[in-house]
Amino acid sequence: MSFIIIFFAVVIILILASAITVIFWFFNKVKNKGKITRAMNLELFLVTLPKFEQVAGEEKKTFKEQGAIMEQFFAILSSIKEKKFKKFLYGPPDFCLEIALPSVGEEISFYYACPKKYVGLLEKQIHGLFSEANIEQARDYNIFNSSGVVAGATVSLEKSYILPLKTYQQIETDPLSEITTALSKLEAQGEGAAVQIILRSAHSDWSKPAIKVVQLMQEGKTLAQAQAQAFQGKASKGLDRAVGLAGEVWGKNREQSQDQKSIDEQNKPKAFQQQTIDLIEGKAAKYGFEVNLRLLASAETQARAEQILSHLEKSFVQFRSPVLNGLKIQTIKKRALKKLIYNFSFRIFSKQNKIILNTEELSSIYHFPVTGLATPKVAFVKAKKRASAS
Repeated sequence: MSFIIIFFAVVIILILASAITVIFWFFNKVKNKGKITRAMNLELFLVTLPKFEQVAGEEKKTFKEQGAIMEQFFAILSSIKEKKFKKFLYGPPDFCLEIALPSVGEEISFYYACPKKYVGLLEKQIHGLFSEANIEQARDYNIFNSSGVVAGATVSLEKSYILPLKTYQQIETDPLSEITTALSKLEAQGEGAAVQIILRSAHSDWSKPAIKVVQLMQEGKTLAQAQAQAFQGKASKGLDRAVGLAGEVWGKNREQSQDQKSIDEQNKPKAFQQQTIDLIEGKAAKYGFEVNLRLLASAETQARAEQILSHLEKSFVQFRSPVLNGLKIQTIKKRALKKLIYNFSFRIFSKQNKIILNTEELSSIYHFPVTGLATPKVAFVKAKKRASAS
């Protein structure tokens, strides 16, 4: 009798294991198929704006204002949600932003791609923020030299995502200028390059570790100590549990004697540390995105393709903050490069290469060129004169 029970128990376990394997295989297949389906469902648009003649002394104000307007655009993207089942299968909707110069032609163009069902919404929102924008559906461009070679790179963060990059708020000139200048050095025939940003809304919990780090630093912890405590147990117990434990510690630390409080006064963050706290808090206060940032270049020879890529890479050094964060460029080779080209061409989001940036950081890297940008080859609508203030 006991043998029969054991036999049937083993059979049931095997059936359940097989069923789980089949279900896992099915969902994995659906997800992989969904990536291609999503890619084929994207519509590509070219955005051009008037190039105003710049009034002396106006540039700094203008590009900072432009960055703030672009942040509103990213905030709109963060508000777009999928139905729960679709989100479970495929994740949040993906959007794509690109700055590109095709292998044939001399114009540096600004593109965005979005799912078909959001075409009308985004066009309306862009015109609301940039009333003079010209938006036209575009045929997919080609940066690749058919008889040449390709060099590519992915971009990650040097440190934890809670630490912000240097943004347009701290940079003295339009950061877009360095990126477009790198692209402007290409030949009109046989050389192409692109900066591609694929983004989706980050999980609502993305900023919790940053908030906890701020709380711990305000108690006198160093940045390293605060990070270690805020992220403690994340891998084994989950992010929410880690944040909860840190919160309990913080709550207990408030129940102190008067003598202990006087010690804490001495441990209050110094001016330099307070600046770090403010910047971390500032990043966490804005909408966050999971981002793939890719750089690709194509030319007749390997040496030239790598030179173009190197110029692009150097244009991202401006976002490095000596005390906080920076962008780390990883050049991709061989089979991994083929995968990168594939993901670039189909605009497929890769979880393995994701970083988290907020609206301010994204606006620093990508915004529409409406500021009288001096870089040659940037595509603009016919030039206009800006009305002078009366």
